[in-house]
Amino acid sequence: MCLSINYIYLLYEFQFRRHFRLTKDTAYKLIEKYEQSSCPPLNNHGGIERKSPEEDVLVFLWFAGNKESLRCVATLFGISLRTVFYQCNRVMKYLTEIAGQVIKFPDDLDEEARSFEEIAGFPGVIGCIDEFQAKFTMPESLN
Repeated sequence: MCLSINYIYLLYEFQFRRHFRLTKDTAYKLIEKYEQSSCPPLNNHGGIERKSPEEDVLVFLWFAGNKESLRCVATLFGISLRTVFYQCNRVMKYLTEIAGQVIKFPDDLDEEARSFEEIAGFPGVIGCIDEFQAKFTMPESLN
């Protein structure tokens, strides 16, 4: 099965968010801003029509949000491994360029920590990341 842009349009909001880790609205705002940047290629290359900025971002979001290899993403979207590599690199370059503008710590960390403690019951924490998995091995001395 290959994912197409037309199929992605048909996903319900909860399905889209589960696969791409963003709401449709946020993803398409990102696509719009990416399209206006200097990161997407401006012309076709080697006689092959260039991929759309929309596909660049959706391919990257799938790769980043699903812990799959570039090869799996290439197969899923029906494109070459090399194309997926370049699409992901272009989007990562763009995200790096805008990171300083959009990723900000709250001004009042103490207030943020109090608010998070009210919500989650954890003191001294300002937030959390969804579905992070880390493998820990217990030292032999503790067994």
